[in-house]
Amino acid sequence: MNTRTESTILFTNCTAEEQIYNCYRLIHTVDAFLGDDVFSVFITTKTDDGLDEEFVYDIARDEQMAKDFFSHICRERVTACTLQDIAKDFLADF
Repeated sequence: MNTRTESTILFTNCTAEEQIYNCYRLIHTVDAFLGDDVFSVFITTKTDDGLDEEFVYDIARDEQMAKDFFSHICRERVTACTLQDIAKDFLADF
């Protein structure tokens, strides 16, 4: 079985605050088996202690929900270290 998936970075937002630099990416892919839209988030956080990265696959299958989550993490200055907890809390509301 040959499948091909492509991904697109829909949005990128980078912030700097008190020696903490965050780069947020909202990524769109297509489920290889179902053909559904899949939205994921990737955060890179750079501090004096080093570089941390975190990825959450399939945060949403709905584009507006994904955009809402992306806006939330950017607004709240979520770091890579806290992304999993924030995603869990956000999804608990749905």
